[in-house]
Amino acid sequence: MFLLGASIALGILLSSQTISNAVVRMKQANNIRVKGLAEEKIVSNHAAWLCEIRSKSGELRQCFDELDRSKNAVQEYLKTAGVPDAAISLKSIVTDYEYKLNEKGQKTNTLENYILTQVFEIRTSDVKLVDKVSKSVTELIRNGIQISSFPPEYVNVEIEDIKMRLLAKATANGYERANILARNSNGKVGLLNSASQGVFQITPLNSTDVSDSGQYDTSTIEKTVKAVVTLEFNVEGNSRN
Repeated sequence: MFLLGASIALGILLSSQTISNAVVRMKQANNIRVKGLAEEKIVSNHAAWLCEIRSKSGELRQCFDELDRSKNAVQEYLKTAGVPDAAISLKSIVTDYEYKLNEKGQKTNTLENYILTQVFEIRTSDVKLVDKVSKSVTELIRNGIQISSFPPEYVNVEIEDIKMRLLAKATANGYERANILARNSNGKVGLLNSASQGVFQITPLNSTDVSDSGQYDTSTIEKTVKAVVTLEFNVEGNSRN
């Protein structure tokens, strides 16, 4: 409770200081600079997810057969889960080599095992399906399938339209703030002198993280989008003291 009270008090103090500074600048230079803020909750409408299968054997043919068995098992699992074939992309097989170590633990030139890996890439607008399958596919490990599931990436493909909408809202918010400050100083907001975009960030829902360079969260389906602009207006009719 103490920390909450302190945070609220600090917020009020900073807000008061910001308004005071803005009024001082307005009286000194006949202009006012404000920040406009806008925030919106969005839901991702596209998901990209990777999972990788792996096999290891001293015989290349056996290694390939094992990888092929794993591939068929994953394909069947995805089909049963409802992932359409069009959403699945199977990457090329990557071959690696494991060499025997000597008694000192140093690598020798004697080949011990072949290691084959292959990646499944799933891209779809069904974000909930990807969320479910990416968490459950590792059940195949119980059947002897060597598989790794990587964290899915969730995005909204309409983010540019959302960004433009938020910038418009942030600009309107900044203009409203400027009017409040100007009226309190017997002034009237005039022409816009300058405008610049500040932080634009996409964070997990209810996140309080803030970054000067912005953020773009892809780990969650539901997100919060925030936009900040800085506006400078002429102020008409205020008296200088």
